[in-house]
Amino acid sequence: MNRKRTLLIRTDAGGSHGTGHVMRMIALAQAWIANGGEATFAMTQCPDIMRTRLHDEGFHYVAIHSPQASESDADETASLFAQLSASWLVLDGYHLADEYQSHLSKKCESLVIIDDYGHCSHAYGKFVLNGNLYAENLLNSDHNPAKYLFGPRYALLRNEFHPNPHDASQKNSETNHILITFGGVDPVGASLYMVKALSRIAQSLNIRVKVLMGSANPREKELMDFSKANSSWLECTPHVNNIVKEYEWADRIICAGGSSCLEWLSLGKIGYVISIAANQDMVVASLQQKKLATVGRKIEDYPSVEACSDDLQKWLTTKHDKPPVLIDSWGAERVVTALDGTNVLMRPVDASDDFDLKFLFELANEDRVRSIGFHTEKIPWDTHIAWVNQHSQSASSVLFCGEHHASGRCSFVRFHEREIGRWEIGIAVDASYRGMGIARNSLRKSLTKFLALHPTATIFATIHRDNLASIRLFTGENFHVISQHTNEDFFVYEYQVM
Repeated sequence: MNRKRTLLIRTDAGGSHGTGHVMRMIALAQAWIANGGEATFAMTQCPDIMRTRLHDEGFHYVAIHSPQASESDADETASLFAQLSASWLVLDGYHLADEYQSHLSKKCESLVIIDDYGHCSHAYGKFVLNGNLYAENLLNSDHNPAKYLFGPRYALLRNEFHPNPHDASQKNSETNHILITFGGVDPVGASLYMVKALSRIAQSLNIRVKVLMGSANPREKELMDFSKANSSWLECTPHVNNIVKEYEWADRIICAGGSSCLEWLSLGKIGYVISIAANQDMVVASLQQKKLATVGRKIEDYPSVEACSDDLQKWLTTKHDKPPVLIDSWGAERVVTALDGTNVLMRPVDASDDFDLKFLFELANEDRVRSIGFHTEKIPWDTHIAWVNQHSQSASSVLFCGEHHASGRCSFVRFHEREIGRWEIGIAVDASYRGMGIARNSLRKSLTKFLALHPTATIFATIHRDNLASIRLFTGENFHVISQHTNEDFFVYEYQVM
């Protein structure tokens, strides 16, 4: 992707919209910037604290002055898109639906539509994105020729979830830590209802409760007053910059059925989930169907606070297995690679991931890979495991696994510091992905990520004289031959920073 290409994001926050749409768009904008672009948020409604967050992230903010979701809003957004010469316009908001999209699509073809639950009857975008667990069930061939980025592979998690700490084992402590989060607004007052229910059992169960009130919670004063009166077990905080730390503090989560479920599920947390809006019903149903969380009643369905307390006591006193980790933290990067056409993201190798280990093992032992290496004999499994563990933990090695955004692992790029400041690079691409541009994009993106870590490094590649494909690849990316290796079958190519 060319540098400084602009991603324009049209969304809103506050009031009935909550803040979840903006928070996941922050994840997408972070990934876009990490790949060399710029991001601008266009909004008609945005709390000051959220606007500050956007500024601190390095994003641009533009206020839309037209009535929200009107034709003039669409016209103003289209004009901004043209003014910025933006590459893509992303729409995230249930109010930005069919009529708005239809009008906007006549002036802007490069649309990305976020459609969580099929609220749009027609797909006007070139891409339709739904990162939820149930998304594959909503695929509709009538929407073609849109390209669908559906399923948890495309869950949008922010940078604080990198790298994903898969070990989320419960603490060996006498206190059970409970985190309550009902989004940035919580319009139905679920947080207050839950702490009142927990107050009946807090002392007997020896729990410690923390409430994340969100940036626009209308019951903030009530919550703070209740917290002061119950400070022995309850804490309320109006805003956090890094929610991962809060999730790590918690043993269990009580929350709404929104996009935050994808966050704590990525950390393997135990959850109690209720729907506080119709658009959350499918999330809650999928969690229940897949047995990933305990599903409670809707607030309006509890006959009393006491009944809610009884349900929570049962949940807290029942042993629950940690849910399987079905979501990683690379969904936003996958979306960006689909949008920029490179189709491949480069992420650190995870030595604890059996699928990474198996992929690298099979790739390293492929006949073609072995035939052009210094050592042509097959690598035993135990040797491979020891090698990955050693180099993934070494400050003198950087290992990247390449993923095609839709179909999974496709390449491997390694950097080893052979002398101080002098790093050797090597690359291998799975046979089924050769001839698709994966090697070139894997090399480019790995170089960018590596040089962000080691900007003054000298990078060189050692290539077999008969490996014409690698010679073409590296010389095409500004590597120049500088010497013949002591093994005369190999030549050394050095990277020249442009």
